[in-house]
Amino acid sequence: DGEFVIKQRLLPPKAARLTSAIFDSDGDILAETGQELYGVVSGTGEVFCLAKAQEINPVGAILVGAVYQESCFKDVDGDGIFDGGFKKKSRTKYFPQLSGKHSRKLREIDGGSYEAIAPREMERVYFVGVEFHGRSLLGAGSSRKFSITYGVSDEKFPLTKRFSTKGDAMPQTLTVAELGARFSVLGIEGNAIRTRVDEPFDEGPFAVSISVTIR
Repeated sequence: DGEFVIKQRLLPPKAARLTSAIFDSDGDILAETGQELYGVVSGTGEVFCLAKAQEINPVGAILVGAVYQESCFKDVDGDGIFDGGFKKKSRTKYFPQLSGKHSRKLREIDGGSYEAIAPREMERVYFVGVEFHGRSLLGAGSSRKFSITYGVSDEKFPLTKRFSTKGDAMPQTLTVAELGARFSVLGIEGNAIRTRVDEPFDEGPFAVSISVTIR
């Protein structure tokens, strides 16, 4: 596992970098100077969240399993200094996906000046791709398995069930309907394959939808 046939970087709508640290009302540091933030589409003000590993809400973890949350800050008047902060639940692990409203009362903070940067300059890289998993049936089958995978930097999570080629006859073309892509497996050499990307991923917004089946 780990080789990607297609891999596309996912960019936030905007990004920023702290030019001064953020402290809470007790003087404890919440974010260091130089930390990156990804931007969030907001109705008012400028909202950014720390681009770092997600926190686990301890209450949610006890009651319903792991609930991930992001540390976010809001610049109400757009002067380049954050006026307050808030926590926001993230719907997925490895990929920030926020929705809904934040609390009207922002958490009191000190510091927090920032500068806008191009999203492509971020060191933390979010991505989606088609990952190659090798042979099926513990290496004995003739089909080769793939899945759509998303994640951040070196952490990843499967987005779909695995799909596969049919037997050893080559070439074979596979369609990734969810992302508008198409690629061809041209040949097989041991555990490796030769591929060609016929159609790249569609450009557009990316979101993760989670469904739960209760039996």
